[in-house]
Amino acid sequence: MVRKRVTQADVARRAGVAQTAVSQILGTNRDEAAKFRPDTRQRVLHAAEELGYVLSMTARALRLNRTMTIGVVLGFITDELSLRITRGVQSVAYERGYTLLIGDTEQDPQLESRILEQFRQHQVDGLIFVDTWRDPGMFLALERDQYPPMVFATLRQTMTPHNCVGVDNVQGGYEATRHLLDLGRRKIAHISGPEFWQSSQERVQGYRQALDEYGLPYDASLVETGDWEIAGGVAALDLSLIHI
Repeated sequence: MVRKRVTQADVARRAGVAQTAVSQILGTNRDEAAKFRPDTRQRVLHAAEELGYVLSMTARALRLNRTMTIGVVLGFITDELSLRITRGVQSVAYERGYTLLIGDTEQDPQLESRILEQFRQHQVDGLIFVDTWRDPGMFLALERDQYPPMVFATLRQTMTPHNCVGVDNVQGGYEATRHLLDLGRRKIAHISGPEFWQSSQERVQGYRQALDEYGLPYDASLVETGDWEIAGGVAALDLSLIHI
């Protein structure tokens, strides 16, 4: 025998309130629930517990014309910085009643395409790309027709003028170098990241810009390539000290 599913109307009758009140109190938006008196919220919660009510996200999505889900596209799920960004996304999303669907592309364009298609089939309300190797501009050109609103948290790619959150690597390299120059240092080494990464190239660009403003020549022997790891930084430092 199939057990009849408990509805919000059932909870409303048990609690003696309107069904809209049940919808808002038992929904995922805390601000909506907070508008009701504590005793009203308690009656609804107690009635829902007694009846064994479970919120239907499918019904909610049909009613709101939103799935209350956000797709997060990761370049590498094992990358510590990407995980920290994703934890921040999760914290804000859950606070506002959203859940996350997470896909790890492993920097594979074909896998990324399959993940995006799955997210589209789930009708996610938005997409957040964390450290993708693909050009954000390519997706933004397709956004209106093919994808929901999207934001890019860029760590390696150059930011586009819109929909991107990231670091100004040129300015960072410039300000770090300029600080040492302002302190009177004139022979400054630069430990770069992997040379094929856009962020590494931009930081070197900022370094060179600061040197140029001080009228100092660029010395390639003072620039060592690292790999963002502690051991790689130590090895690069040892090589840099030879030339300083």
